[in-house]
Amino acid sequence: MSSQPPLHLFLVAAGAHFLALLLPGPDFLLILRTALAGGRRRGAWLCLGIACANAFYIGLAIAGFAALRPGSAAFTALQAAAGGFLLWLGLRLLRDAGAAATATAGPVPAAPPEGRARAWATGFIAAMLNPKNGLAYAGLFAALARQPAAWQLACGAWMAAVVFAWDLLVCRAVSHRRVAGGWVRHGPLVARCAGTALALAGLAAGYTAMVGYLSPP
Repeated sequence: MSSQPPLHLFLVAAGAHFLALLLPGPDFLLILRTALAGGRRRGAWLCLGIACANAFYIGLAIAGFAALRPGSAAFTALQAAAGGFLLWLGLRLLRDAGAAATATAGPVPAAPPEGRARAWATGFIAAMLNPKNGLAYAGLFAALARQPAAWQLACGAWMAAVVFAWDLLVCRAVSHRRVAGGWVRHGPLVARCAGTALALAGLAAGYTAMVGYLSPP
C-alpha cells in the first residue's frame, strides 16, 4: 500500500486528468462542428459517445491491459485506423463546408433518433481510435495500481463523468445564440479550418504508424 493517502493520489490524478482535458484536440473540433452545425442536443450525444469511449479505456487501464504500449502491433494498428478515420472526417468537413451557412442562430429542433445514434457513434469511434486516450489512462492508473480496486473504479467513474461534463460545457458554450449567430456568418470558414486540422492530424497519425511499422524493433 502506498504511504500517500488515497485522497492525495486522487487529487493528483484528477488534476492531471483535467489539465489534459483543457488541451484542444480532435474531440474538441468534433464537438465544435457538431454543436454549431447540428445543435446542442446532437452535440450532447457526441459528448456521451466520447465519454463512453473514455470509460472503456479506463476499464482496460484498471484491468492492467498493456497491449497498447508504444511499438506494439495493436498500438500501430490503432494509430493507422485513427489516421484514416480523422482523414475521412476532415475531408467530409471540407466537402460539406458550404452547407455550414444553413445553420441558424435560433433554437435548433431536437435531433431525430438516427441523428443521435450517429452522433454518439461518431464520438465513440473518434475517442476509441485515439491511442493517446489509452496511453494517458494506462499511465494514470499505473500510478494507482497499488490502491484498492473499488477505489480505482470510483476514481475512473469520476474521470469519465468529468469528461462528459466538460465536453457538455464546451458544447453548450459553442452553441450559445451569439456563437451560433457567428456560425451563420463564418461557418464555412470554421468548417474548412476544422476539416483541414482533422485531415492533417489524420495524415500525421498515419505517417507515424507507418514509420513505427517500418522501423526495426
